[in-house]
Formats: sequence, C-alpha cells, structure tokens
Amino acid sequence: MPVRSLRICADDFGYCGRRNEGILVCAQAGRINSVSVLVNGRMAKEGVDALIQRCPGILLGLHFNLTEGRPLSQVTSIVGADGNFLGKFPAVSAALEGKWTAGDVETELRAQLTAFKDLAGRPPDHLDGHNHIHVVPGVRDVVARVAAEVGVDLIRLPLEHGLPDTTTDFLKSVCSWARESREIFAAKGLRFTEGFLGLSTMGQLGSLSTLDEALSRQAGCSSLEWMVHPGYRGIQGQGGCWGTEGPDDFGQSASRELEMDLLLSPELPVLLERHGLAMGIPTS
Repeated sequence: MPVRSLRICADDFGYCGRRNEGILVCAQAGRINSVSVLVNGRMAKEGVDALIQRCPGILLGLHFNLTEGRPLSQVTSIVGADGNFLGKFPAVSAALEGKWTAGDVETELRAQLTAFKDLAGRPPDHLDGHNHIHVVPGVRDVVARVAAEVGVDLIRLPLEHGLPDTTTDFLKSVCSWARESREIFAAKGLRFTEGFLGLSTMGQLGSLSTLDEALSRQAGCSSLEWMVHPGYRGIQGQGGCWGTEGPDDFGQSASRELEMDLLLSPELPVLLERHGLAMGIPTS
C-alpha cells in the first residue's frame, strides 16, 4: 500500500495549563505533529513558550477565533453588547444572516495573525478555525484572501467523507461549508489535505474501532488531517479565553482525556501503518 501523509493537529492550545500540558505530552510522544493556538487564550504565551522549547520542530498554526472570549481588535459587528464574541451558535447564525462586516472579520484576523507572530516569533505554519468558523459563509472569503496575502498557505478543509447518520446537524453543515470552501481556498493557492477526519471521532466518540472506520472512509485520499482535542481534564476557574472564564463543559468532561488515551495508545501506530499512513504534511 502506498504511504500517505497524515497531519495530526491538536486544537485549542493556549486555553488553559492542563490542556496545554496534555497536548505537550502527546507532542513529545510523537503522536501529534501539528498544534493550533488560540491566541486570545489565557495560557497562550506560556503554552507556546513551552512548546517551542520542548518540541521545536512541531508545526504551529493559528486557531482563528470569532466565537469565544474577547477580540484582539476594535470591532463592532462581530461582538455582543459586552464586547465579547457571541458564542458558537449565535456567532455562526450572525455570520450566516449577513450581520458581520467583512472589514471587521479581516481586522480581527489580522490582529490574531500579529498576536501569533508576537507569541511564536514567526508567522503560523497553517490556519484553521475555532468551531470551524473559517469555512462559514461570510468568513471564508476573507480568510482565504488574507491568508494568501500573508503567505499562510496551508489551511484546514474539514470535509469528512461518509459521516455517520447520527452526526449532528451542525457538523453536517460544517462539511457542506467545507465542500463549498474547497474552490474558494484553491483559487487563492491555499493547500489542504485531500481528506479529513475528527468530526466522527471527537471526545467520547473516539476509540480505535471508530478511528479505524473513519480512516477506512478516507481510504482513497492521498493526504489526511486528523483533528484532535487532547488535554487533561480542566478545573473550573482555571483558563479560558480573555473575556470569559473556563473551562467549558467539554473541557471539564472526560472527553479530552479519552482523546489523549487514544493518541497515546500503543495500538495506534499499528493501526495507522495498516492504513498506509505516515506522519507528514501535504506537498500540494
């Protein structure tokens, strides 16, 4: 079987110390090769400093955030009366209803790109979106244009083929938006993996058997990104994004530790090898 490239990307880095440490453990074990940073996370600076020191070769990306915490720029259309982002579902609804201005989306994206460079000392290697906001209509065209302008040419396309019927309506919409975004991203010269998984294996859905099934559904793809959310279980009042206190329910549940267990499982390398996968990034 030909060897296919696999990028395993841990999301939400910088949110809290316990999440950061869980991601660092997975990175040092060689089970992830890519990390996405919430630059408005309360522990972003400490986390990035530790990651660069302990895992200097890992890919670092921007986890573009328009849904949680406080923006890094002076914007009006994408925030509520308290000056914070609206939250996952209200934010997506506002974008779909055309309530956001492209100018505000661009202003905040550029502010987060600048913040990332300040944290890491270099531009991001890749870009994706918190709650997949980067593929939502009203956002994705701005993201594609700005990413191309600043030279961030590797972007996430969260299009998971063959999702189970039990998948939530929101995640089905994410795949639909991603399918539409493919041409938008490609037109700007952005790269993305041919296949994607993580929607059907996230949190308590994750196991070697469900991962095996998800990988089988992407068998025809020459390159894959696997989105993961590892971390130690969060403690109330510790972490969050500036403007809000965390962790959220997902972070306080067993979900992130279950994903850590899957990533650190001794059986995982055997499963990946059986599917002809090797850690790497797409070249085109």
